[in-house]
Amino acid sequence: MQKALDGLDRYCKNWGLSVNIEKTKIGFFSRGKIRNIPNFVLNGVPVQVVWDYVYLGVLFNYNNKFHNAMKRQCLIGNRAMFSLIRKCRKLNLPIDVQLDLFEKCVHPILLYGCEVWGYDSLDILSRFQLRFLKMLLDVYKTTPTCMVYGELGRYPIRIEVQCQLLVYWYKLMKEMNDGANKMSCLMLKLHLKLYHVQNVKLPWLSHVNTMLNKLGLSYLWTTQSLAVSGFKNVVKQRLRDQFLQEWNTDVNANSLCFNYRIYKKDFCLERYLLCLPRKLQVKLAKFRTSNHKLPIHQHRFFNVPRNERLCDMCDKNELGDEFHYLFSCTDESIVSERRKLISPYYRSHPNCLKYEQLMNCKSKIKLMKLARFVAHVMILVC
Repeated sequence: MQKALDGLDRYCKNWGLSVNIEKTKIGFFSRGKIRNIPNFVLNGVPVQVVWDYVYLGVLFNYNNKFHNAMKRQCLIGNRAMFSLIRKCRKLNLPIDVQLDLFEKCVHPILLYGCEVWGYDSLDILSRFQLRFLKMLLDVYKTTPTCMVYGELGRYPIRIEVQCQLLVYWYKLMKEMNDGANKMSCLMLKLHLKLYHVQNVKLPWLSHVNTMLNKLGLSYLWTTQSLAVSGFKNVVKQRLRDQFLQEWNTDVNANSLCFNYRIYKKDFCLERYLLCLPRKLQVKLAKFRTSNHKLPIHQHRFFNVPRNERLCDMCDKNELGDEFHYLFSCTDESIVSERRKLISPYYRSHPNCLKYEQLMNCKSKIKLMKLARFVAHVMILVC
């Protein structure tokens, strides 16, 4: 390393150039921190040795991991997110506009350089996105992820990261096959040789291979035939389809989604989030996602068996869940409000089909009345 610095010094002197010592750093890549670090000198001035360094906007760490790089992107994105939230609240923007602004203003900050570090664990980015989505719905931090994604109709950010990474690999492979002499193409060619010939474990290429196998595109890796029209659209659609399968599985497997799975059929932004005032949006969102103190949810914290979480406001001896308070509870105050706000069609002989129709109705007036009734129930139960 010192010989390289001496050569750089001679080169600069011969050509009349100068090196900014303050911006010149030396970094080591190793499995652990090196204890005995030699002293390096450039033009008689000591050069600082660092364990991480920001190069082209991406933080590189000595251990070849990008965990700190993602934390740095989230820190920058955090400022942008709260600035966006303040302006959205000030202008009283609808939720769909807020979601669109988040994807256009904050996502690019979070995903900067993801083509390089996207193979690493993306839990930090997922938590960041979920934090914003839960703030929009004003629900608990413990709300099941499948409910949050389902109510807002938003896909996890990891899909965009994986899509960009695969598209980057695809473009590099096409340029390399076309004989391009770019540094990135030459490095990819070297990495492929090490990966295939010498069986060197390279996390980035291993991740690309794994993702292509999961998406049913293994032939692109084995044959290197890159004649795929609309590769980005194909990858994104398959990633979304796989996520929707996982989402349906989570909804059907999660015990908190026992009622939710009855009326949540489509993965989309719910109608009530677009047409109701903010206060009623929050009340209905909390009711739908079990962010309430009804016995079915509250008693689980005391390890009460599910079949014993009964309604304590009436003598019907029924399970105190959302269905009971919407249609069956005989408490005088609830019955009075139900007659005012819930249509006779739903009150008469209630069943799961009517329950689904009521929760998924498109009428703004019906949704307004439903939200007001739900708010009344939640106040009484609390």
